[in-house]
Amino acid sequence: MSESLLGRVARLVGGTFTSIVDAAENAAPDIVARQAIEEIDSAIDEVRAEIGRKQANRHNANLELSTLNNRAEELKAQIQTALKNEREDLAEAGASELVGVEDRIPIIETLIASTQEEEQELARYLSGLRSKREEMEKDLQIIRERKAADAGKTGGNTESGSLSVDRKVERASDAVSRVKSSVTGVPGSGSGSDDAARAELEELHRKNRVAERLAALKQES
Repeated sequence: MSESLLGRVARLVGGTFTSIVDAAENAAPDIVARQAIEEIDSAIDEVRAEIGRKQANRHNANLELSTLNNRAEELKAQIQTALKNEREDLAEAGASELVGVEDRIPIIETLIASTQEEEQELARYLSGLRSKREEMEKDLQIIRERKAADAGKTGGNTESGSLSVDRKVERASDAVSRVKSSVTGVPGSGSGSDDAARAELEELHRKNRVAERLAALKQES
């Protein structure tokens, strides 16, 4: 889950519903309460969509892992065949590809594990949002009952009173807006290096690893 969505859900679940309604100063509490509940509904939809994306990513990662594992086994068999036929050049080429494949496998495995943990976290947040919504619906019912009781005690509204209510509702809407948080994902910026010496060093290190992997395969043959 992105930090912005996580923070938004935490604020909604941990927010005090009555404080939002109180911000309306008893002006049109139904409107304020419904706005808050709609924001909960919006967050629920976003979390459910995020769960769907995580599940799709994990499925694709599992497919990629299976492909990599199969390719690694194929390369090992091919390298052994090349060594038996004294084709050192082919064995080295296979070992070079094998090193790359074996480097990718633990990365995909980590991705799968972390994605599964994120799915579980999202499921907990979804449960919390649903629980909060049920609580808010009950509070809204209480507000409506209180409003109905108060209506029986008061008379009609004056024009100035109507204007005052409009201003109060506007302030209440501002209070609800403060609860809202736009969901944004800002990827961290990365920078590459064009330094020739560094690139040469990295290539030298890779060739050394290929040679070591080929030597190990020779011992296995």
